[in-house]
Amino acid sequence: MKRYIILISIVSLALTACRKPEPGIVPDNNETVAKKYLVKTYYSNPDQPEKIIEWDEGFQRIERIVTKPETPYEVAYDFEYFGNDSLRVILSLPEHSSFWYVGFSSFIGHLHDGRITTVDYYLYDTYQYSEKYSYDEKGRLISIINNGEHPHGVIYEWDGDNVCESRDFYPGNTIHEYHDFCNHIDPEYTMPFVLFNGWTAQYGDGYLSKPLWKNWRSWGGICKHEVDEDGYVTLSYFINMEGDTLPHTHYVYSK
Repeated sequence: MKRYIILISIVSLALTACRKPEPGIVPDNNETVAKKYLVKTYYSNPDQPEKIIEWDEGFQRIERIVTKPETPYEVAYDFEYFGNDSLRVILSLPEHSSFWYVGFSSFIGHLHDGRITTVDYYLYDTYQYSEKYSYDEKGRLISIINNGEHPHGVIYEWDGDNVCESRDFYPGNTIHEYHDFCNHIDPEYTMPFVLFNGWTAQYGDGYLSKPLWKNWRSWGGICKHEVDEDGYVTLSYFINMEGDTLPHTHYVYSK
């Protein structure tokens, strides 16, 4: 019996040691986490960013997002707000851009209690289609559905503060599954809305912003990361077969 009790004590100590927060890890409890706001992403050169996000002075609203600036794929998204009822986002292209609009050149998001309920998409001021955003009782986004003649869209399944699966609205096939969450903060966690970028067919994953996760995902241990003193991810990277570190994306914040 004494040997059994000693064994249980050793296992309990080992589990406690595994849960001990490391430097830069946000404790998994109800403690207040410092709020930071993503303002820039880049690959290797901070002077050649992939995305620039401009906020208002109080970081309550996004005013402008520019993707792939100073490249042939540059697109600017300018935000205009109409009180607390709606916002309009207009896409624009610089002269050096070879981008073309895919699906829409502007959209209007209708708001209720700070959340998007419907988005109307326009191409050169001509209405194209609308999408309905639905939420669960906790205020988590659970679907974005195009309510056209043939409804389609995406459904999100949640595990706590993180989406763990996305599925097609019809026929319901799984698009992605997300596992291996840690206590580090996802860079887009404090972005206000899930928004599409209008150029999926040309470049990117289709999202302008996607605050669908509070916590960073390690992608099965494939994607490593570094964090700052508040637990926000500042760098994602890979390690090749030779053990070399391959930086992927740097994340810059303001607060």
